[in-house]
Amino acid sequence: MDLDEHALDGSLAAVTKWEVIEHLYEPAPVVRQVAAKVRPNGALILETPDAAFPVRSVLLSLYALSGGRVNLTDPMYYWEHKSYFTAAGLTQLLAGNGLEVVKVERLTSPVQRCSTCSPARRRRTEPRCIAC
Repeated sequence: MDLDEHALDGSLAAVTKWEVIEHLYEPAPVVRQVAAKVRPNGALILETPDAAFPVRSVLLSLYALSGGRVNLTDPMYYWEHKSYFTAAGLTQLLAGNGLEVVKVERLTSPVQRCSTCSPARRRRTEPRCIAC
């Protein structure tokens, strides 16, 4: 979708990009375009895998120490993901486009994804809600 055709600069209170930025070879132009559309004191809300997730470094170390014989990294790297970000890297990208990071939230489990569901739903003993 061409955002320029659908929104004037400074006209949007908020823009969300759930699981999008990691699929872009060049995320900076997209961030720049979105930043232009968000009004002052508006929000750009992103969700993306955390390249600094602790399990990632453990699995990469195991791979290196085993000389490549033990490779458990495949689940950590999805073939359609072109860019991986740490909080610092994402902050730098956003700041370079005039945006300020207000909050970084790290979810370490799918159970944490939905705070509105009942505890039984979060434990997966009840059907999942649409947000989970």
